[in-house]
Amino acid sequence: MPTPPSPRTSSGPRTDAVTHGRSGMPRRTNALGIQAAVWTSDLSRTALEPVMHRAASIGYEVVELIVIDPSAVDTSGVRRAAEAAGVGLSMITGLSPAADTTSEDAEVRRRGRQHLLAAVETAHELGARVLGGLLHGALARYSAPPSPGAAERSADVLRDVAETAGDAGVPLALEIVSRYSNNLLNTAAQARDYLSLVGSPHVGAHLDTFQMNIEESDIARAVQTLGPLITHVHVAESDRGYLGAGRFPFGEFFAALDTTGYRGDLTVETFSPSVNPAAAGGVAAWRSLWTDPDDVAQVALDYLHQATAETASVPLDR
Repeated sequence: MPTPPSPRTSSGPRTDAVTHGRSGMPRRTNALGIQAAVWTSDLSRTALEPVMHRAASIGYEVVELIVIDPSAVDTSGVRRAAEAAGVGLSMITGLSPAADTTSEDAEVRRRGRQHLLAAVETAHELGARVLGGLLHGALARYSAPPSPGAAERSADVLRDVAETAGDAGVPLALEIVSRYSNNLLNTAAQARDYLSLVGSPHVGAHLDTFQMNIEESDIARAVQTLGPLITHVHVAESDRGYLGAGRFPFGEFFAALDTTGYRGDLTVETFSPSVNPAAAGGVAAWRSLWTDPDDVAQVALDYLHQATAETASVPLDR
């Protein structure tokens, strides 16, 4: 397990970062990404352009956008800004209770379908590598378990949307979140069964280590339960602060992920109300565990290089 890093003041590359595996050969094949929300929730080209250049200068290859309203993004401008900075884009979105595709109300489900189709269009116009997030139900704290038929209703909508996404070349990844953010899919096993119900090659699973830390009793087994179905990964600490400073077992996680052949992005997710109160408030991150976005981004990148390099490419004993 790599040594947890300490906050630093320098934004330059660390000279002691581990970038090779135990064989001495480079191991990492995943692009490393970070959410623009580490700096801002403003999705205008003017706001995102410096963020993308800053992320690129630190060493990130992908910048992820949290898109609540797909119609509000200047897709051509943002795409040009990403190209100028030399970074790729990924995108996540989420359904509101008024557009919950698990709802028994057909009009609510229709709104959910329209939101997802609009998100696919926006992701396609951005040239996004993946569209992840809450694609199967509302991002909300429900007061009851799913109603009978909820999974089937949601799957019917997502199956239809997936055909459009497939035609557009936009892979979909449904995020598995904790009981505090959704009531349908909280574990890898539930997601595996739901994906079987959807039955589309254009939809996979989106893992989030912060969420896994709440719901999964066995991190490695959860990863291996989904195996090749994993399409996107959020790397977040147990407290959503500095990567490596919490208690999430990243060594176990990356070792398990290695056995699945996952080649998608590893995207850093962390929030601070003192820097981006809008994003932090949306996930109830009330404590400012960091105040310098460049520093938390650099530390996370260094930690990921080290953690993925130290993971041995051997099957776990399960």
